[in-house]
Amino acid sequence: MKNKLKKFMTLTALISTLAFPEENIKTETEKKQESKAIATMYHCISNNDNTYLTIKPELLEKQINWLKENNFKTITVDQLVSHIENKTKIPEKSIMLIFDDNYYKSIKYNVIPLLEENGYTAILSLITSGIVEKKSNNEFSYEELIIWENKNLVDVQSHTVTSPLHPNMTEICDKELKYELKESKKILEKKLNKKILGLIWPGGSYNQKTINTAKEAGYKALFTVYETGIITNLDKIGRMQVTKETTFEDFILKIDKFYENKLFCVDTSDQILEVYKNGKKKKTYHVGVGKKIDEKTCTPIGEYTIGFKLFDPIKNQKETPYSKDKNNMFGPVYMGLFNIDGTNTSLGIHGTSDSLEYLLNKDERFISQGCIRLKNKDILKLCTNVEVGDKVIIKD
Repeated sequence: MKNKLKKFMTLTALISTLAFPEENIKTETEKKQESKAIATMYHCISNNDNTYLTIKPELLEKQINWLKENNFKTITVDQLVSHIENKTKIPEKSIMLIFDDNYYKSIKYNVIPLLEENGYTAILSLITSGIVEKKSNNEFSYEELIIWENKNLVDVQSHTVTSPLHPNMTEICDKELKYELKESKKILEKKLNKKILGLIWPGGSYNQKTINTAKEAGYKALFTVYETGIITNLDKIGRMQVTKETTFEDFILKIDKFYENKLFCVDTSDQILEVYKNGKKKKTYHVGVGKKIDEKTCTPIGEYTIGFKLFDPIKNQKETPYSKDKNNMFGPVYMGLFNIDGTNTSLGIHGTSDSLEYLLNKDERFISQGCIRLKNKDILKLCTNVEVGDKVIIKD
């Protein structure tokens, strides 16, 4: 009797799924509204340092302002752990701003003011051997860290005691490994009166042995330096690297490709258009971009959206923002680009006239007046995946 009842219940559930599929399948809107979190990796913020891991204060300010304008919220390590382990809610667009190493002046003068202004919290990945007791002009102190913690400006986490790099965390002996992990956790918990659940691996070096040792020590969120996108696994949390080579448009692309279900990126240097879906690159097209003026393309970099799609532009001149096109220079499709505020740019992504398609076979394709040109067969394929409102990033 029990087996018959079990089979009946299974059959009933199956029928329900088939009869009401909309109740069992998440819509694209629902998927887009799911909470997602990614982590970043910063180091020094300074005008006086030109090393690879340093960025200028004005660029950080621009990045923070963009995050604020686009409704991103910062979360702490505790919030992340609770979200992954217990499914507790976090903001729809969550980000972890993590600053590695003990760059005290960088944090105090170039980061803290931005956090205060925007209501954000940064995660400080600190080496405990470099923290002193009382306020100092040159070093992190527990006295000042407590003040910042109480204001929700920072969330201090472990970067070990000495941040071993040579040899790294996978090469030191078991005794040293346990000391680096346990001692840093112990002292931070004692001095800051909080649980330390986050560990940022020095140099990103880890293996299964170090993971097991860290978890035995009580850590729950283990961060590395490799970019993996949306956080789903607390044992191996990748981070989006922000270095001096990361342009503002690179920063936007790195984030948006994971938060936008669909994203289009035009790289004017490589003259390619990349299609991203749910964080993964799906297609790459060779494109023509604006002619060079003083060694730079006249195609303007920035953020845009698809404002409209126009088929057979030569037959629909009233809808196009240009003068009469007798040579069909736009090919079979023209997709207008709008600024983020909804204003028209008079730029577009389009096909090309048959007589000029040969130019798109060249190695260098700086051929347009600013628009993005594709071969006609490519624009016809691309436009089937494009909807009005889709995000487009043009980068150098």
